[in-house]
Amino acid sequence: MDDYANVRRVLNEAQKKRLDSHKASVYEEDGVLKTDIEKINIGDKGTKNNKLISVLPAKDEKSVPFSEAEFLFRDLVQVNAMLTNACNLSCSYCYEQHNKDFGRFTVESLKKVYDWMNSRNNGQKKVFQFFGGEPLIHRKLIEEFIETHHEELDSNYSNYRGTFVSMVTNGLLLKDDFIEFYFGQRDYTHMMISLDTFNSAIDHREITPPQMEKVKKSIKKCIDVLDDPMRLVIRATLSEETSSTMGEFVRELYDLGIRNLVVHPLVLDSRNGYISWKEENWLNMRSQIFNALESYEDLYIKFSEGVGVKEDSNCMVGSHMVAIDASGDFSGCYFFTNQKSNGADIAVLGNVMQDKVYVDRYKKFQGAYKEMFETEEQCRTCNYQDACYQCPAGNLDTGSKMFRPDDMCQKIVKLYVDFQKDVAKKIFMRNVKQRLARLKEIGPKSTTAEIMYFRDIWLRLKKGDFDYYLDKAKDDPTFTIQFWSMELGGNATNVKELYNIIAERTGRPRIDIPLNTDLERCYYIQCISSIVFNKTKHHDTKLSTLLE
Repeated sequence: MDDYANVRRVLNEAQKKRLDSHKASVYEEDGVLKTDIEKINIGDKGTKNNKLISVLPAKDEKSVPFSEAEFLFRDLVQVNAMLTNACNLSCSYCYEQHNKDFGRFTVESLKKVYDWMNSRNNGQKKVFQFFGGEPLIHRKLIEEFIETHHEELDSNYSNYRGTFVSMVTNGLLLKDDFIEFYFGQRDYTHMMISLDTFNSAIDHREITPPQMEKVKKSIKKCIDVLDDPMRLVIRATLSEETSSTMGEFVRELYDLGIRNLVVHPLVLDSRNGYISWKEENWLNMRSQIFNALESYEDLYIKFSEGVGVKEDSNCMVGSHMVAIDASGDFSGCYFFTNQKSNGADIAVLGNVMQDKVYVDRYKKFQGAYKEMFETEEQCRTCNYQDACYQCPAGNLDTGSKMFRPDDMCQKIVKLYVDFQKDVAKKIFMRNVKQRLARLKEIGPKSTTAEIMYFRDIWLRLKKGDFDYYLDKAKDDPTFTIQFWSMELGGNATNVKELYNIIAERTGRPRIDIPLNTDLERCYYIQCISSIVFNKTKHHDTKLSTLLE
């Protein structure tokens, strides 16, 4: 640890108390889950503790039904259903408490939250995610929910909506029969496993080598069952220690069959506070990730989180994601939903079960976020492409302000922006090359199928996967291009002209690269794909404007 810039801080009594409540509260003994804590629910033994505790707003705070505040959820795409706060690990960078639940979900209440999410807007590819603590502590509840509502879950995934079911787990409680149940014969289930390294000696999660081997075997089992490895995501929090072995870690994951990876640099730690990385360690991490992208053409890596739009989106207003517990209380950050004490109750934005939205809190948090850009000199002079990194939970743990600049925020945003651009370019060109290979193998029919596929997705008329459209495609793509462009008010005869019509409709820049080769044709097809799969209904309207 002496080689790193981490400085162990002196904890006050409140921080010590919070860390004490963060200890692992569930353990497995002879295949059976056990706990010594009375205020958490485990399996079928938790019914006596199923008291639903919700936050009450102050008398002067305005509360309205969801029907009067739909604009607040126009961009909502993900709901984390917190099945329990209990956990079988104690990660140093986690801010959650693990010794108290505020109620227990049932199949019926989970379905109510699922329906609530789907009814908030017409967005596509929403995520209904089992969360914790460790959600597999309530494995039976997950199974009952999926079994009970399988037909509807499958239908909502298969049609244009594309809603899928996921979970975030540390993988220690995964069993072969559950993996078969969860992934077998279902297309709508996804999973994210939190895994930072295969070296337990430098892991921040207090995990043993045998436990690590157990997670490895479960990952391999998932890949063996899955028809699409992209449905299994590994989420790695990279410390300076673990980032030094990033290349080897990715190689082992790839050999196991992993093709989807999310990485996040550790800059806030519940024990150490803010962590300032050495420059060489940042560069080394970047180099190893880029080397992995170069080495494995079918590997996808997404970098970072917590970077939002300046003066607009932040986790305290839950614009894209909310976390809900069994009582129905929700906030924009699962750390706050998890707490409900020591001042954390102010972050609750409403209650789904009671049909209440605390609109004054949205305005308060948005105002505090916007004020930072007006009063803080560092924020006033920051010009990092309309992006900002904030973690209110970490900020409050290490100071008194929910939103504030620090010596790491600009570094994070700069790295995020630069990295996202570079990774996007690499993945973009990788897709172009894949399309070119398909064009050479299949011929013009592949272009026709892709244009038909994009058109139906754009119009929310999707009826099948790419192979479905390939069966219906003819060898002349011109007619399909003209047909689609006429619906958009244009008159295109090739993919370049079609792209520019779509770009004009969505406020994207024109591209005037000549269209002479198959490579250039595939380039424009990929440009069309990028717009179709990333267009948003309100991309030009900021949340802060709607709240005024």
